[in-house]
Formats: sequence, C-alpha cells, structure tokens
Amino acid sequence: MRVTLTIALALVMIASGVVLAQEAEPAAMEDRVEENLLVLYHLANVVEETIVPDLTQDVGGLDLVIRGGEITEDGVQFDPADAPESVGLFSTEVAAPVFEGVRASGQLTVEAWVTPAADDLTGPARIVSISRGVGERNLTLGQQGDAYALRLRTSATNHQGMPDLRTDDGTLVVGELQHIVATFDGEATTIYLNGEAILESDDRAGTLENWDEMMLLMVGNETSGDRPWAGSVHLVALYGHALSPDQVRANFDAGL
Repeated sequence: MRVTLTIALALVMIASGVVLAQEAEPAAMEDRVEENLLVLYHLANVVEETIVPDLTQDVGGLDLVIRGGEITEDGVQFDPADAPESVGLFSTEVAAPVFEGVRASGQLTVEAWVTPAADDLTGPARIVSISRGVGERNLTLGQQGDAYALRLRTSATNHQGMPDLRTDDGTLVVGELQHIVATFDGEATTIYLNGEAILESDDRAGTLENWDEMMLLMVGNETSGDRPWAGSVHLVALYGHALSPDQVRANFDAGL
C-alpha cells in the first residue's frame, strides 16, 4: 500500500516515461559488505536527473525521487536556503525491504558518506530517516549542531525513537568527507566515524517489533519538509544486521 505522496510520484514517473535502468556500479562497490544488504544508494548514480536507484535490485528496488538539491559528480548537494520546503530525496514507496529485513533479524545498520556544509543545524536535521513527519519515526540519523544524532524506535524507546543518542560536540566537521555508521544488535547501539567506534550504549536494548511498516525512506529532509540538512550526501546503505567492527572498517576502506 502506498501513501498519497508515493502514488503521485509514481504517476509522474510513469507519465514522463522514466525507466529506472541502472548505470554501472562504481568499482568501490565490489569491496563493500553485501551480507544482509537491504538498500544501497550511490548518489552519483542518477537516472534521468530525477531518480537515485536502489542498487540492490536491477529493477523494482526502493528508488528515491530527487526533489531539490544539486546533482554533482559524487552525490547530491543540499542547500536548504535555496528551497527549504522541497529539498530532499524520498522513496517511491514505503520502505518495505528495510522494514521486513529489520523485523526479521531484530538488528540493523545505517551507513552514510556525507560532507556537511553547516554546523548549526538542529531538529535534528535529517540525513537519513524512516519516519512520518516530525512526530513519529522508526529511524533517524541526523545532525544536531556539530554532532551526529541517532533516534531509533525499539521496545525500550518511544514512537519518536527517544531518547536520542548523540556523539560528542565537534564530531561533525564542515567541509570534511565523513563516513558515519550506526549499528544496533538488539543489545548495544554503536556509532562509528571513519571506521572507528566512537560511542556505544545499551540504553536501547530491545526488539524492533514496534516498527511502523507504512513509513517512507528519506535522505536530506523529513516528509513535512521542515528538517532540511545542508551538505552533500554521497552514499547511503541500510543492512538487516549489525555490521561488525571489521565490516564497518571494510566499508570505510572501500571508500566511494
């Protein structure tokens, strides 16, 4: 079942004749962890200047529609000042592959390669989110000032994924290419930066059975359009298990 936004986007794509054929994967993709990979987006891989395809599927994946943002040779750059209510990438349907994989395992990993453009965003500003507006979510990896913030819905948190988990101030560096990863194995939640674990907590230990199956996947904003992020997103991936430290390091070493 698709929400109204999803139906509208799908109709636009059909009417315009967009074919979601994928381009060749970057060489670095071959060196990345593939086990339990649910969705993968290399944001330099754009079809018809409109769609970022899910590279886990040849066709029929959880593709993202670009609304606002500048397509660059290595990703999509967001500047909320240009179009604060439209900037972002939004899935063309509810995030069923992620929901099903996460519910089956009770674990997850969210990964992103980003280059932040500001250190004063709050909200938190959304980098990757599976949510429904500002009041309800399964997962948000975002920015709060010069730190990264994770909100994760488990049986130990509320429908907002609160309380959130934040890295130390100064972790997020403007203009620096950064690899940020958060894992949850049912007990511990761990955040990694550039291949190294920087924060671990067991306050969210529990199940993921309370995840809402009717939420979209977004990059760079919220469905409500009022949590825009500023910077460039180069790669986003979600896994149905908690990557080990060695696997996180392998993805970091693979680069873009």
